[in-house]
Amino acid sequence: MSILRNLCLALLLTGFFANNAQAGAQAEVAWAFFLKDGDGKVKSIVFDEPEHFGAGDLLRIYLQLQEKTYVYLYLYDSRQDLYLVFPPSPDFYADSFPAWEKYYIPSGRGWFTLDNGRGKERFYLLASRQRLLGLEGLTDQFLMDRDDREMQDQLLVEIKRQVAILELPSDLDQKRWPVPHATGSVAGRDQVPDSFANLTRSTGDFSLTLDLVNP
Repeated sequence: MSILRNLCLALLLTGFFANNAQAGAQAEVAWAFFLKDGDGKVKSIVFDEPEHFGAGDLLRIYLQLQEKTYVYLYLYDSRQDLYLVFPPSPDFYADSFPAWEKYYIPSGRGWFTLDNGRGKERFYLLASRQRLLGLEGLTDQFLMDRDDREMQDQLLVEIKRQVAILELPSDLDQKRWPVPHATGSVAGRDQVPDSFANLTRSTGDFSLTLDLVNP
């Protein structure tokens, strides 16, 4: 009886410490949005408020995954079209977790060209310590037929639901440090004072809603 009691106690303690370790784990991600204007000047977008851009401006995105924080980034553009920006595919996290990997979107030295469509380009960034399997499944269905507006609407509802669940925790912390805005850059090269990344972290999961506006 004492052996069984000790075994049960050990299992309870194991569960207790595992749960507390999970509770103490941080969700974090390093991210940046770089904007290049017609004169070739590059800056990181702060997003303290909706940021403005003009037709022909160039945009690229930087992400560095931290330890065991699953990051999802979607764009809902001014034409009411939805895009998966990151990860590259819905099953990306099915393999070993790519901690500390850096991603430029588009890759290499490519940039997205922003058009003259008036309105808001809204990015949803979700950071979770657990995989969002329901969101991944809906995204997979959506990518099979991007012309299915009903499927897009279902995915958008799920994204907004997750945003509401994760929402901004009170202890959200953010630090900035210089990063190059292009792959393969080295210190002192392709580096400008306004080019930086944000390391955003919290003891809980979180979401960010980031708006670019063409007035």
